[in-house]
Amino acid sequence: MKHRLFPILLLVLTALACSSSKEVISTNIFNFQYEGDSFQIVSLNSETGEGANILRSDSFKNEKAYARDINQDGILDVVIFANADLEELNKIYQSGIFEAMSSNMLQEKVNQRIYEFETVLTLYSITGYYLGAEIYNVFTIVDRKTLKEESFIDLYADGSINDDSIPEEELLDIQKQYELVLENGINDRSIEYKDGMYVVLRNEEILAYR
Repeated sequence: MKHRLFPILLLVLTALACSSSKEVISTNIFNFQYEGDSFQIVSLNSETGEGANILRSDSFKNEKAYARDINQDGILDVVIFANADLEELNKIYQSGIFEAMSSNMLQEKVNQRIYEFETVLTLYSITGYYLGAEIYNVFTIVDRKTLKEESFIDLYADGSINDDSIPEEELLDIQKQYELVLENGINDRSIEYKDGMYVVLRNEEILAYR
């Protein structure tokens, strides 16, 4: 479980492109220093709006470090390998983000795969990210009364929320809400279930699907 602190971000520095028959992915790199160590924020972005950011270093605490912000919201989600935990790496990551922002090397990015659904008490959204092998949905719940916002990750877009830190009873409730929104998205023809995945459609895909 995590709370979103930043809008979706796109780093805009030297762009390297890699292409395939299916998509073109740009790689943008921002270099910065944190307490004497060198770090990079690598931003991977597709033409259709999907993306992910990576924090990496070859020399942090004399070891390599690699962690991922899977939806570019300014918060690292997963430590791949590092001699540090998420909390420590997020301090470094956000320091780099603010440095990039101060240098005008940061711009807002609007994701094109968002399905929104609301009830009297709650606002829901599912944002899809499908970048090569990176496949996941982010389920966001906003309480209309308190404006409290929480986001949860479906790592494989298979309809299951993945978060072992949430108590089982709470996770079951979140899962039920997620399934309700997925069902409504399918009924609205804004979400398509195919190959075992719940895919949030882009606007032009929704028109074609309908």
